[in-house]
Amino acid sequence: MAGVTLAVQVQADVPIGEAASRRFEEGVRYLQSKSPERFERAYVEFKAAYADSPSWKVLGNLGMVAQELERYGEAVDAYRGYLEGGGKKLSSRERKQFQRDLALLESDLATLTLHTHPDGAWIVDERIPDAGPPVVNRYGPLEGALELRVRPGHHRVHAELSGYSGDTWEINQGAKTSAAHHFELRAIQAPTAAAVPQPTPRPPAQREEPASDDSADRVRPTNGLRFASYAALGVGTAGVGAGLWFFIQQRKTSHDAERAFDNCTALRETPGVCDVGRLNATGRRDDYAVKAQQLDGRESNQRKGAWIGFIAGGALIASGVVLFFASADSGDADEEAHLVPWLSPTGVGLSGRF
Repeated sequence: MAGVTLAVQVQADVPIGEAASRRFEEGVRYLQSKSPERFERAYVEFKAAYADSPSWKVLGNLGMVAQELERYGEAVDAYRGYLEGGGKKLSSRERKQFQRDLALLESDLATLTLHTHPDGAWIVDERIPDAGPPVVNRYGPLEGALELRVRPGHHRVHAELSGYSGDTWEINQGAKTSAAHHFELRAIQAPTAAAVPQPTPRPPAQREEPASDDSADRVRPTNGLRFASYAALGVGTAGVGAGLWFFIQQRKTSHDAERAFDNCTALRETPGVCDVGRLNATGRRDDYAVKAQQLDGRESNQRKGAWIGFIAGGALIASGVVLFFASADSGDADEEAHLVPWLSPTGVGLSGRF
């Protein structure tokens, strides 16, 4: 959450300009939304509305969102300004409510006094709760000392300034206590250019005579049949896998269809009869009957898909095996790779040696 601290200067009956009114209404819309960032966005709008027209009427809502964001010092200042500016214009009930909120905040404040060198830095305050993410608020840019009134607890504070680095200050602060810290920021030195090593001259490479080796003669190029066999085996395996998937789905659909049929006959008290056309003809539409008929159709399609996958995949695998052995060199029969397709209830695949 970015923003400077709130400086409240109560001015009685300051008219709210058109721009401020729009920003105020936008902040109210954010508060009424369910956005996880509604308080941050509403805070920005209320701050802009108050900067444009510093009327006490804006401070009530500004104090509430500042309290939600744990910007306790700003919330206290806003509540005081609202009560002072509203005066007798506030109802008794509203005045008492804001006085209770203000008293509760003032009794549960910790004060941190912070300095930075050089000026112009931003302070980042993270309160680390026992559970959940840190609550982060940003304040600045600083000119001189900054007094933060924060919620008691474990705080991790650091200063940020472009081109500088600094340490992080961690502190456990109790209610109605105070502490101070000075951040001494250090300029980040630009890295010096490293000397580029000069390449070492290399002697000219000696030309080597090709070794007399007949290994090239023993390399056997892979022919077109071998590629075709691999393709057939791969597509065939995929086909058998698809068939197996359809088979498993068909078994599940069959079980669901039987259950829907049983529900239909049980509810309609027509043992053995669950026909959509017959029920509709008598004006007795039944969702279970419709579901049973739809599941029967789906089961039939899945059964066809399983048979197509098994038959087409098996044929392609067989063709691939034939093409594979046809592409083998008969002179290296003992060294030739071999493949054996396999099928089990849990999967399909190929085994062999390449």
